[in-house]
Amino acid sequence: MKEKLWYKYKYFWRRGDNDGDDTPQDRDDGTGDLIFNTMTKVTYDKDKSKWARKSFKACADLLKAHKRWPDEFNKGDEAPNRYVYFFKNKLLSIKIKGKRYYLLKNRYGYRSQDDMTRDPYIAWGSCYAHLLGCDNGIHDADLKATFESITIPWYLYRPNTWGWRKRMIKDNRLHFVKRLSYFRALAVVNYFEKNDEDDFYEDRLN
Repeated sequence: MKEKLWYKYKYFWRRGDNDGDDTPQDRDDGTGDLIFNTMTKVTYDKDKSKWARKSFKACADLLKAHKRWPDEFNKGDEAPNRYVYFFKNKLLSIKIKGKRYYLLKNRYGYRSQDDMTRDPYIAWGSCYAHLLGCDNGIHDADLKATFESITIPWYLYRPNTWGWRKRMIKDNRLHFVKRLSYFRALAVVNYFEKNDEDDFYEDRLN
């Protein structure tokens, strides 16, 4: 089993493979999932420090620019945009027994930096809820303004995701409906912690 060690790089959490290479260009340290890993790690650790708030803002800047990782993480072999990446991987390749074969020469070794999914937005929103009230409300207005300024791209539209974001901003439902929604969500959390939680957020050594 490969060793996995979490480490901080500036305001991001990276899930390293302990190979001695901690440079931004090491793709094996979770580059593609940088925002998701960072925000969920902050939430999982119950980190409400100044570093955590700066990390939240750093991820907000990436989301606003529709980037999965900072420019300094690029190696030069990324697909130029998400459309080229999709075309290359979905239309010009076939998968046989888990291995992908390209019908034309594969010019790009990695996904595009702008290939956004809903995962980082949801993880970031979860961290937003975690950080609210961490300084007795001192930074709440700033956090709320930042959260409301980030919009999810139209091509990622899903009714439940849009509804979730709307409720995080302003929930106009009756209070007993909100309470029911809370316990429904709490049941999912409790069930996950008792039955499905793994060691993803822990260092794993041989």
